[in-house]
Amino acid sequence: MKGEEDSKERKRQKEQDKLLRLLQQLIYQNYLISFKLKAVKNAIEQGSDGFFFAHNHTANKQIEKMLSTMARQMNVLLLNGIKREWKCGEENFWDRVKLSLSKTAQQRKLNDHIREQATKSARDKTAEAFYNEKRHGFTISERVWNLSRNAKKEIEIVLQNGIKEGKSAAEISKPLKGYLNEPERLFRRVKNKETGELELSKAAQKYHPGQGVYRSAYKNAMRLARTEIKAAYHEAQWNAAQNNSLIVGWQIVLSNNHTTLIKGKPVPFKDICDELVGEYPKSFKFKGWHPQCRCQMLPILAKQEERNDLYRKIFDGKRGEWKPDEVKCVPQAFNEWVQVNQERAKGWANMPHFIRDNQKFVQSKFDVDIYTDQEKKFTHARKTKEAMQRVLAEFSALYPDVPNTELAAIHHYTRNGGNYRQLNKQMEKGMLTVFNRAAQTLIAQGLEKVPIYQGSVYRGMIIKHKEFERVFGGGVGVL
Repeated sequence: MKGEEDSKERKRQKEQDKLLRLLQQLIYQNYLISFKLKAVKNAIEQGSDGFFFAHNHTANKQIEKMLSTMARQMNVLLLNGIKREWKCGEENFWDRVKLSLSKTAQQRKLNDHIREQATKSARDKTAEAFYNEKRHGFTISERVWNLSRNAKKEIEIVLQNGIKEGKSAAEISKPLKGYLNEPERLFRRVKNKETGELELSKAAQKYHPGQGVYRSAYKNAMRLARTEIKAAYHEAQWNAAQNNSLIVGWQIVLSNNHTTLIKGKPVPFKDICDELVGEYPKSFKFKGWHPQCRCQMLPILAKQEERNDLYRKIFDGKRGEWKPDEVKCVPQAFNEWVQVNQERAKGWANMPHFIRDNQKFVQSKFDVDIYTDQEKKFTHARKTKEAMQRVLAEFSALYPDVPNTELAAIHHYTRNGGNYRQLNKQMEKGMLTVFNRAAQTLIAQGLEKVPIYQGSVYRGMIIKHKEFERVFGGGVGVL
C-alpha cells in the first residue's frame, strides 16, 4: 500500500511540475515577444526611459491582445490540471477505502454499494464547478486575468530599467528568467547612464501589487497553480466522503516534505501546519492551511466492530439505526489558534478558507479587514508580533477603552529593543518610514486615551565607570 501510494504521489508531482514549467514558459515567451513590438523597440533605441504602454495607443492594443491570449492559455492549463487532480483525489480516496474495507466478498459488495450511493449524490460537484466558484470575490479565471494585468506593469519596469542603463533589447531580455524568479531585483535602483545617479524607474514607483501578492506575475501564477490544484484534490476527497457512512472523520497530517529552501537546500521548519495537525470532523472542509500548503488529508474509518455491526444491521434491514463513533470536535489547538489570531485577523484582507468554510467549528468571533490603514501598516510588520502578544496577554484588560493596536504601538516604542531611537531620529528629520508614520499615529492616539499616571518612575541605565565617578563620586549626584 505504502509503495503504491508513493508511486501515485510521485506521478502527481511529476504532472504538477510539468504544468508549472509550461506556465513559466508561457509567461517567459510573452515577455520576450513584448520587447519585439515596434513601439517598444523604438523606445529602446530612443532611450525613452519613461515609456508606458498607455501612452502609445497601438502598442497598448498589441500588449492587451497578447496578454489576453496568454491569460486564456493559462486558464486552459490550470483547468486541465485541476480536472486531473480532481480525478486523482476521487480515485485515491476510493482506493484507500477499498483496500481497508474490502477484504471479503461481502465487504467488497457493501463497499461498491456505498460508493455507488455516494457518487450519485456528489455528481453535481465537478472540477469545472470548483474552477468557476468564487473565492475571496474572484473565480480562478478572474485571478488569472489579474495576473496578466500585473505582467504588463512588470514588462514596463524591466523596459524602463534597461533603458536607464543604456542597454539594447537583447541585453534587456537576457536576465529576464532571473527577474521572474527573483522579482525584487526589478525594484532596485539602477544607474542612469546619463547622470551616473542611482534611480528607481517610474514604473517601479507606481507598482503596488497589494497585500499578500508577489511582485511577479510568474511567482503569483506558480502560487495560484499549486494552491488551487491541491485544493481541488482535497475538495474531491471531501466530496466523495460526505455520503460514505464508513468515514467518520479526517486525519490532517504534515506532508513528507515539510521543508523550506534556505540557500537552495531543503530545511525542516515549523509553521501553522505543525500547530493544526490532528483529527477533524467529517464535515470539516480542508483546502490547505495557507497558500501552497502540502499537508495531507486522510480519511478516518469506522472501527472494525462498528463496521461488523453495520453489516448485520443492513442484513436485518435496520441500517438507519447504525450510528458510528464519529469525530465531533476540532482539536483544541485549532480553537487556540483562533483565539491567538483574532486580533491579527482584523488587519487581514481575506478570511482564511479553513475559517470561512467551517464557521460552525469556530467558537469565537473572527473578523477580518476592519483595521484602519495605519493599523494594518503597523501590525503587518513582523517586529510588532511580540508587542501585540504582550498587549493581548496583559494590557488590554488594564486599559479596555484603548484599542489593542494603540497599546501595542506604545509598548513597542517603550520596550527594550523597540523602535524609540529610530522613530525619534526620523521625527527630528521629518522623514518617517511607512511603518514609523503608522506607529507615530497610533502612539499619539493611544496616549490621549491612557490615564495620566501620578507617582515616581525609576529607570535603570548603563554608564561608563568614569562618568559614574564624575556624577556619583561623592555618593550623591544628579544626572
